[in-house]
Amino acid sequence: MAFLQLARDVLSMVMRLKSICFTYFCCFAVLASWGISSAGAVPSLETHPETTKAVVNEPYSLVFEVSWRGDPSEYASVAPTLNLDDWGAVSDITTSTHVEDGKNIIRHTIAILPTETGSFSIPETEVAYFAPADIPGKDKNGETPAFTYPTLQAGILSVTVREPTDYLLNSVIIAGFGIVLFSFALVFHRRNALRIAQSSDYLVMTVPSLIHDAKKRRLDEDYYA
Repeated sequence: MAFLQLARDVLSMVMRLKSICFTYFCCFAVLASWGISSAGAVPSLETHPETTKAVVNEPYSLVFEVSWRGDPSEYASVAPTLNLDDWGAVSDITTSTHVEDGKNIIRHTIAILPTETGSFSIPETEVAYFAPADIPGKDKNGETPAFTYPTLQAGILSVTVREPTDYLLNSVIIAGFGIVLFSFALVFHRRNALRIAQSSDYLVMTVPSLIHDAKKRRLDEDYYA
């Protein structure tokens, strides 16, 4: 009887251990899945030009898209600041939101007006985002405490600014017209030189020959010959 009681106690202990292990396993699985889903909700950033090419003195737009899955009101974002040096200036900034394929997207469109031609680089740009729920409330003085925004890195952006198509076309037309005129002038000059060379009345008159002819006429007293 004592042996049977011992066996029952051992079996009961094993069952309790299995139950405890199963409970811990379930808790771990729930926590892991919560962590994965939370990590998946962190916003991501995509950057691309809205216009195909940059032309001097014409607006050129860059797009910064902050996106995430989940609650559309979970995050907000602040448009980035671009460092353009002296080759251009920001002319307009617009921000819009929409949902696409289950993703919430905040779209910042920054219009740049290039003033110089050439290849330029925009230094690494940070796009700030935040959860509105994390913004601290105002203190007793009515002021909002300092808050550090998390940021997404856009990396270095390269932009090549070209001359307008009309300017290039006009340059080609002017250059072509100049070449045609030069060709006509060259042909006319050669034909005229050939015609003169073939003329029987053609004389090569030089300064010494003219002086000699004048002296000869003076000696002959034929001044009007």
